[in-house]
Amino acid sequence: MKKKLPKELVALIQHIELSKAGWWDKAMKQLIASTIWSEAKSLSSEEILLAIKEIYQFATDGTKIEKYLYELCESKKLICTQDKKYKLTETCKAEFEVNLNEYKKNEEVVISIFNKYIEKYCPELNPKETWEKFNEEFFYPYIRELGATVYHLITGESFKIDRVVFDNFLAKFPKEIRLKLSNAIKGFFNPTVPEIRSFILGELNTCLLAEAGSLSEDDLEALDKITQVNPTFNIFIDTNYIFSMLGLHENPSNEAAISLLKLIDNLKGKATVNLYILPTTIEEVKISLNNSLNAVRGVRVRGNLAAAATESDLSSIARKYFEEAKIQNGSINAAEYFNHYIDNLLNILKGKGVTIFNEKLDKYKTAQPVVDDINMQLERQAKYKKKKSYEQLEHDMILWHFANDKRPATYESPADAVYFVVSIDFKLLGFDAYKQRISTRKIPICLHPSVLIQMLRFWVPRTPEFDEALLSSLRLPFLFKEFDIESEKITIKILEVLGRFENIDDLPKETITGILINDALRQKIVAEPDIEKEIELVKEALIEENEKAKEKISEQNSEIDSLGKHVDEKDSEIQKLQGKVQSQNNEIIEERDKRKELEERFDRIEKESVIIKFKAKWTNLSLIALFIGLTISYLLTTFFNWRFEGSFLIMIYAFITLILIGMNRDAKNNLIMNELGAFSFVRKLMYVFIVSFVLISIIGGIFINNLSERIDLIEMFNVYVRNIPPSKQ
Repeated sequence: MKKKLPKELVALIQHIELSKAGWWDKAMKQLIASTIWSEAKSLSSEEILLAIKEIYQFATDGTKIEKYLYELCESKKLICTQDKKYKLTETCKAEFEVNLNEYKKNEEVVISIFNKYIEKYCPELNPKETWEKFNEEFFYPYIRELGATVYHLITGESFKIDRVVFDNFLAKFPKEIRLKLSNAIKGFFNPTVPEIRSFILGELNTCLLAEAGSLSEDDLEALDKITQVNPTFNIFIDTNYIFSMLGLHENPSNEAAISLLKLIDNLKGKATVNLYILPTTIEEVKISLNNSLNAVRGVRVRGNLAAAATESDLSSIARKYFEEAKIQNGSINAAEYFNHYIDNLLNILKGKGVTIFNEKLDKYKTAQPVVDDINMQLERQAKYKKKKSYEQLEHDMILWHFANDKRPATYESPADAVYFVVSIDFKLLGFDAYKQRISTRKIPICLHPSVLIQMLRFWVPRTPEFDEALLSSLRLPFLFKEFDIESEKITIKILEVLGRFENIDDLPKETITGILINDALRQKIVAEPDIEKEIELVKEALIEENEKAKEKISEQNSEIDSLGKHVDEKDSEIQKLQGKVQSQNNEIIEERDKRKELEERFDRIEKESVIIKFKAKWTNLSLIALFIGLTISYLLTTFFNWRFEGSFLIMIYAFITLILIGMNRDAKNNLIMNELGAFSFVRKLMYVFIVSFVLISIIGGIFINNLSERIDLIEMFNVYVRNIPPSKQ
């Protein structure tokens, strides 16, 4: 499986549990659904089979595809059309989209976390470009490699876990930032963050299932068989992993060991894992602890000296001691610190579930296969700078051969092999891979903790605890880096000499670090047996570092002076600019005042113009109304015999009222007239004239009509009297 798997497939099969029956059938069904989704159209069974083989290189046949398609249709995941093509149901599409959206959201969170680590440790790098490089050149190849190991373990193919992929990735970056980038990635692989755990293990689970697609039918059957039994695994623990269990390695490694112990404890009823330590390993652990004790016994470290020691080229055991010394400010006793582990080793390990495997191993020291392998390893490591001692190689070869001899004569699976060695020693893992290549027995003896946990997935249901243990183990290949024993001896010797100086705490940590990595001092002191001369050499180095510090301070002072002058120049420029800004501000204020004055003047003119227009409009309308009133009064008088005075008065009131109503509407809709209060005045005046008009119309009309009738009667009477004869008068 060389291609990076699509997100759609990861979203679907990342949660499949290998410990549950039918996991492979479930994975294949999800794969078929993912294929139809990716093609975004209906597919026939032949097209689905072809796509699976081309995209994922899965070894499957048409008969099984037909079976899976039938089951998917029965479960309402797929619909078979009349032309024998298959498409996703709407319900399946909805579920698919939910899973895919959840995956994408989680991925966004993961990328943001990665970016934060890059910004923290390597601000000079572009987070987006670094994520792409990390994903393509390290993460996916590494996850794919781990996903394949379980199946190589089942099928007996050769495999190994090493740092090569990680080192090749780091080599893509400048040398000065590789350590910082390594720390950023170690921090990113944090098993306690749910999003990180879900993302990494989802990808791993998908790769693992994808690798299963290349297995033969026989291998898949064998894989299914071993998950149906409750196997027993007897695990011999190598020296370096014992130190992780004791908490004497760097913290992420210690956490990984503790997580594995918790996981094994939760296996009860599903698989039995017994942890053992050989007497030869106990002896090697004690020798290593005694060597570390003797190395640091005369070293008095505190404060900055202890801080510098924790960052120097030391073994993790020595570094752990100096970390404790830093915490206790030098009051720690080396003998008490190390003897606690040396004298109580068996009890401490027993409390962690590790039992001594009491069996005599003397015969292995002289056994020809063991001796031959020791000599072979001595020859192979001759070309390398960092070498193991004869005693260390002897321990490794006895451990390997003893575990190999404990296995049954024939076995076909890891469950049958029973005995394994867990180690984080890549040289021992490499030796085991070599032995498997030339042997008829293909099941490896030595397992990296990450491979052991991967193997246990077939019996352990996925839980947060399991995922945390697995992710913790994934960090181990790039946490451990071989150190040079001779280099450590030189560093400790310099620390011992520095500890003799009374005022060593007054030195900055950077100065002490400079002395510890001073190549000239290291070359001179390595072959110097006289302690007095060693002190002189360190004094010279201190003087040299002091001179360097003075030069650096002088350079910094010069730089400060230069910067001071630059700052003065900038201050002067700033003051000039501030003066210009103030002058411009004054001009702006003046301009603003002028503009405000003009706006007010314009506003007054506009208001006056509106008032003039308003007055002119209604003056003209009033004159027109007067003319119309006169005309109508004349007509009423002429044709209807109305009294001119009465009709004219009524018409004038009527037209004035109409004019006021019009003025009221006009003033109401005119913002300026409203603002001047004209609307309120006109409205009140209008109400007065309306009431006056009504009263005058009623009273005045009756009065005028009655008056007219009375006048008409009087005139008729006078005419009648004038026409009566005198005799009748």
